Amino acid sequence: FQPKISPENAQRMLAGIREFIRTHASLLASTRQNRTPNFLVTNLMPTVAAFLPDGAAVMERQFAEFEREWPDPAPAKLLRASWLDAQPGNYLRPAALPPPSATREPDVRALLASAATSPNTVFARQALARLAEREFADPASLPAAQAHFGEYGRRFANAPDAWIAALRLAQVERAQGRADASTAGFVRAAATYADDAVV
Repeated sequence: FQPKISPENAQRMLAGIREFIRTHASLLASTRQNRTPNFLVTNLMPTVAAFLPDGAAVMERQFAEFEREWPDPAPAKLLRASWLDAQPGNYLRPAALPPPSATREPDVRALLASAATSPNTVFARQALARLAEREFADPASLPAAQAHFGEYGRRFANAPDAWIAALRLAQVERAQGRADASTAGFVRAAATYADDAVV
């Protein structure tokens, strides 16, 4: 709850976490959240690295090494995007997080866009969905959100959450003041996913 870790032990712990993930790399692609090592990377490692004088720089190096070591660099980019986007209030104790940066948002989006090109559909779907949702939340990025939700629907038409992208496309039209196109989009989504009562 209130750990106190010497710098030497912090280094050893980080090395141990990295070794665990390296030898269980297949867990990175698990579709079961409680089976992925994401928590280790985005929560435990920053907590341990906070006990080092250059904790944020250590985390940056960890992500660079993950990209080099893992068979597919996409999960490293996804996790780095989560780390860049983390807020101190999300942690119960000090964490080694990146300093405030004017390029944080474009950096996060660039990582997600790169991860979305992964041949692994688990990583590509996560990255593309997260990217499109970020853009949807920003009125200035609605055209990009429209393009990425459309891409999601085309690339992952059989995904269990493809209906969300279809509804988001209609919402983008509405947000841009195109009522007729928005209505048509909702009707199209309802017809395409007629078996889903929510849609």
